[in-house]
Amino acid sequence: MKHASIAPSLDADIHLVLCRFGRAGLAYVETDPAEADATTVIQNLLYGRYGEPLRVVALNVSEAGPAMFQK
Repeated sequence: MKHASIAPSLDADIHLVLCRFGRAGLAYVETDPAEADATTVIQNLLYGRYGEPLRVVALNVSEAGPAMFQK
């Protein structure tokens, strides 16, 4: 029997947006993994859905080597 996973697929790119929040500082915006694809993030940038975006970071866990997760 297959079990449903709550984790997103590991073979897809995930995009994180770093934003400035004034005196509160910098933080990556919380994003639903289903909406963290390049197209959706770019649309959100174009429509001004991020207050003051500074950087977009793309990650693909399936392409990361084991050294990325070592202490």
